[in-house]
Amino acid sequence: MAIIIRTLYNNQKWTAPCARPDSDPLCWRCMRQPSVKVDRPSPGVILCDGHCWEQSLCTFYEWGCTPQGRIWSPRAHIDDRVFFVYQLPPTGSRLSYAIWGCTHVVRIDRFMRQRNVDHWDAYAYSFLVVEPFTPIPLFSRPSNLSADELVGKPWGSGAYQFIDDDREERLLSLIPEEYRA
Repeated sequence: MAIIIRTLYNNQKWTAPCARPDSDPLCWRCMRQPSVKVDRPSPGVILCDGHCWEQSLCTFYEWGCTPQGRIWSPRAHIDDRVFFVYQLPPTGSRLSYAIWGCTHVVRIDRFMRQRNVDHWDAYAYSFLVVEPFTPIPLFSRPSNLSADELVGKPWGSGAYQFIDDDREERLLSLIPEEYRA
């Protein structure tokens, strides 16, 4: 079994706030999609002044269980493979995704933990901690994948989905070998 986590896009390799988010078409979800619950960047900023988990994902290598106050499912296990994806700008009625990272779970905090990140107030989440990894370069990312190709059904509203071993192997085969976990 593997886990697919849907993130927002980040143009600084998920280690810093995005540069020029209002002119990067891949930052469309932060800038234009009202259902995304993040502190949005100010128009015209050079470095994003909004706040999101993606800014520190490849620094702390952890992802909180959402919504706030929930804990990670017992279906998540240490050594599970984790795929990170983001949604591409819509083309017509079809939503598609790109895989930007692949790693393994090293720890699951199934209790609430406080963490203060930059200017955010302290918050309590149950965290999934992953093995450090290198994001797949933009030109090598498997992209234009449908939710059905990723998870076998429409995605829905959650930030993560569990997939079976066959789907995991198929997705892994799409990733350049040096970025596979």
